[in-house]
Amino acid sequence: MTWRAALLALCAVRIGIPLVALAAEGHSLHVLPRFDYGPFTGDAPAYYSTARALISALAGPGAIGVVIGAAGVVAAWWLRRRSSAVALLALALGLALGAAVVISQSEASPAGAVGWSLVWAVSLLPLRALQVAGHDGAFASGLVLSLLANAVTVVATAYAGLAATGRRGVALGAAALMALFPLWMWLLNGASGWGNGTWATDAGLHMTTEPLSTALVAVGCALALGRPTPLRLACAGLALGYAFSVRPTNGIAGVAALAYVVWRERRAAWPLVAGAVVVAPVWIAFLPRRTGYELKPVSDAGGALFSPSYFGSSWADSILWGPRALAILVPLALVGALVLRRRPALLLLGAWAVSNPAVYSFARATVEHPRYLFASLPAVLVLWAVGVAAVVTALRGRAVNLS
Repeated sequence: MTWRAALLALCAVRIGIPLVALAAEGHSLHVLPRFDYGPFTGDAPAYYSTARALISALAGPGAIGVVIGAAGVVAAWWLRRRSSAVALLALALGLALGAAVVISQSEASPAGAVGWSLVWAVSLLPLRALQVAGHDGAFASGLVLSLLANAVTVVATAYAGLAATGRRGVALGAAALMALFPLWMWLLNGASGWGNGTWATDAGLHMTTEPLSTALVAVGCALALGRPTPLRLACAGLALGYAFSVRPTNGIAGVAALAYVVWRERRAAWPLVAGAVVVAPVWIAFLPRRTGYELKPVSDAGGALFSPSYFGSSWADSILWGPRALAILVPLALVGALVLRRRPALLLLGAWAVSNPAVYSFARATVEHPRYLFASLPAVLVLWAVGVAAVVTALRGRAVNLS
């Protein structure tokens, strides 16, 4: 099987698993948790409400944003022959400024970040025109986006592994682990790992940020690990910059990618920086509109949202990332880190792997919301695949010596 055919097959598996659960809605499949279709729950209502508010803003002064976005398209067309990277950045800047105008004219949002709602709103626009943008239409459009994001994550994981190791077998192994994660998730902590919507969130059935967040971080880091052409690094910057607007803590992975590119070739870093900067109007415009959670040490009736005292329970009592999960993932990932020959790549993979745990280990809700760490999973799986390959190679060598 060729490289592309293998990736297509893995993408089909990643997309097919949640579709099977959806087709069996309301029934237990034993190997998969039961999925019950119904009203949006958890954070999904806030994101849906924000998406609807963004669409409504287009009927008023927010329509100016469409004109600004169109200007970005014209600028990109005019610059296309001078530099593909500059043309892409001009297009992205025009779209970001247009989106910022729309966001600034929308109602206050109960969501904590706007990135997922903005993409969801774009997919809802044609459905709104057909007057079918209710719950069913929103679920269908959000499902397509989430499944597409999960497929992109599989491909990005493969290319991150290939760039870091130069070995297609290891890269496909990491991508296969990512594609099959909804099936082997129960190995990490039993059926409890499916709880609190964790499985549905990862599978793309929960209409929350995680699939898009993980895909953007994976794409940005995979591109940064690859050959540093201006266009690739501009795309990496755009992906990581928008990942920040989806979940602010993704900025840690963005900083790690920048440090890696600067370390490798300082003068080549400008497209990555420019890509991240041109997306900034999106989240800057949203700051005064949001009323959702704050990523800082504040207190409420339940105690501090962030505290060093939560570190132990975030792992020992996690419904997914408990001691068994750590025993499965961490040792082999550490072996992979130790034997990885391309040491500069370890800087980015390692920082990417710990970026979310470095923040959410100290969050009160992490014990019940293991999804907060999903954006780091592709890096962990790449290192894990490297570790498995090293162990298998060592055992084969020992077997040959013994014979």
